[in-house]
Amino acid sequence: MSSKKGVSVDGWGGKIILIIITVALTTGANLIFSPFPIFFQTDGGLIIMSRSDISDLYEERENLQSEIEHYRALYTSVNVQLNELRQDFEHSQGELTAFNDGRVLQARSHIEESNYQAAIQLLNAIPSAPPEVIILLQEATLMYELQIIAQVNNLLLNRQIDDAANLTREAQRFLPNSRNLRELLDDVESRVARSGPLNVIAPLYDRVAWTSHQVQHQDSAVMSGETFRDVLVLRRLGAGSTFNPASLHNLSRQHTRLYGYFGRVDGTSLRHATFNFWGDGVLLDYFEFNATDVPTPFSVNVEGVQQLRIEVVIGGGSSDSTPSYAIQAFLE
Repeated sequence: MSSKKGVSVDGWGGKIILIIITVALTTGANLIFSPFPIFFQTDGGLIIMSRSDISDLYEERENLQSEIEHYRALYTSVNVQLNELRQDFEHSQGELTAFNDGRVLQARSHIEESNYQAAIQLLNAIPSAPPEVIILLQEATLMYELQIIAQVNNLLLNRQIDDAANLTREAQRFLPNSRNLRELLDDVESRVARSGPLNVIAPLYDRVAWTSHQVQHQDSAVMSGETFRDVLVLRRLGAGSTFNPASLHNLSRQHTRLYGYFGRVDGTSLRHATFNFWGDGVLLDYFEFNATDVPTPFSVNVEGVQQLRIEVVIGGGSSDSTPSYAIQAFLE
């Protein structure tokens, strides 16, 4: 006799089925008995939500809306500040442009007045200079260099070697990157090292005259109304015959040129004279001078000379005549 087999709740299968039925009944009961269940038909299927779920969504939406309003207000505030900053920047840029334009105009005025140093200082102070300012600065710099070179050459021609060196050093400090001024300074400093007044570099070591007073080194002498400093004075004291006061200098074969001015000292007798320059017993050069002539420049080649003799042959006259001649000489 056959008997029907059933599913026993005591086995694992029965327990699983019981759990499934319990969950389904509980969920259904909650949906059915929860107040006002809401059904949503979506593309993904039917969605059933309770009133509390809807309330939570609304609350979350309000929170999000509040955050949106907060950030919108913050954005508006920041945007206002940015606009204010932008306006301030544009205003300051306008003022800066006007200020720089004023400096450029002033720099151009300085250039027209040959005040190139002031122009360079103004133009260098303009930040982020546009191309036209850079070109103007280059022009002012070049003109300044040319101006200094011309001034230094004039000083050298006037035998003001120390002044030429000081001017060049000052200009080179002002434009330390200028190659032209660097080369000029090197040249001038080399001149300073090997040049100078005759009475300093090669002072007289003997006086060839009747008395020592006829050949003297003096701090200055006036010739044709102009004061010449650091001079050698050769004079005649009385007597009417022609004689030759002279001075001897040791050059040590270290120099190449003797140059400067000679002339009659103001207030002394009008007598013509001849200036003779001897090197180691050889007449190197001579110059004729009339008593009424203005101081005359001269240049004598003394390369390789050991002993230099400067001689002045003064024309004769009455016994009370006292003509004096002066030489301002430099060696290089």
